[in-house]
Amino acid sequence: IAASDHHSAALVRTDAGLIELYTWGKASRGALGLGSYVREVVGLDPQRDGGEVTGKIAKPTLKKRLSALPRAVAIPNLIQSLSKRSVESRRAYPSSVSLGPECTSVLLSDGKVVTFGSSSDGLLGLGKDVETKIEPTEITFGPSSSSIAPTPIASVSYGPRHAIAIAKDGTAFSWGLSDSGRLGYRPQGQDLLKGAPILKQAEKKGKSNKSEKR
Repeated sequence: IAASDHHSAALVRTDAGLIELYTWGKASRGALGLGSYVREVVGLDPQRDGGEVTGKIAKPTLKKRLSALPRAVAIPNLIQSLSKRSVESRRAYPSSVSLGPECTSVLLSDGKVVTFGSSSDGLLGLGKDVETKIEPTEITFGPSSSSIAPTPIASVSYGPRHAIAIAKDGTAFSWGLSDSGRLGYRPQGQDLLKGAPILKQAEKKGKSNKSEKR
């Protein structure tokens, strides 16, 4: 179970061996992962939704999709897209969940991390141009090259305005507000990092590695 000021989440292992993710609380900023609910309510009708039309399909605007969200959910709601609904399923399933003020981060069994909700202070870790996500979206850790496997993550932790992830090889990643040294480094010329996670190489015994890379 995890809780923030505005919402809560729980992972449940059933007697049948299934893994279920539930969220509840404030829903208006997308932190409950209700993307499937929005798709059902909003649909893809350009006349009704006022979305951006590509070819014959309308993509509802973010404002329209957010307006379809309920203000709050008082009873735990199952997030089927992230739950293990079959014992035979080989798809990655949630192993832990962490909450920021208005966002949710889910660590999967394969070491990947997905986030959704508000990216205030860059807390979603999805880049400076992302403000809100109502669908679970994967964070990229390590090299962005498609030919290099992403770094598997072991744990994720949120503070009020920043986040830290530890990879299985011991590497630390941080993102969010950088004041007071909370990220473990200070980005030159910017007090607010609204970007993807930054790698901070851990110091090795007897050596100090101060290199940082994106």
